[in-house]
Amino acid sequence: MVVVDLDGKGGRGKPAAFLRYQDHLVLYRSFEGIRGICHTHSAHAVAWAQARRGIPCLGTTHADQTAGEIPCTAMISAEALAKDYELGTGELIVETFKARSPSRCRW
Repeated sequence: MVVVDLDGKGGRGKPAAFLRYQDHLVLYRSFEGIRGICHTHSAHAVAWAQARRGIPCLGTTHADQTAGEIPCTAMISAEALAKDYELGTGELIVETFKARSPSRCRW
């Protein structure tokens, strides 16, 4: 794990060549009170995403962490992909959450 500040400046940890954090910074800046981000590429999460469907809340373990479905974003635009993939991904996630539940976007 690498720790950076909200400006993306280095902190503790050993950076890896594949380090991604710009999308996470967009989320931290956009949602006051956010305390953590769970980012996964598990086979099950990928399957839901590739089916372009949100992950329904089907059990108490899920419900303990978030209320309701984990939404799936729209496809990222070719322009955002070419410009800055990580930044565009973060902006798309923010847009998705705010469109679905603007009053709950204060975590």
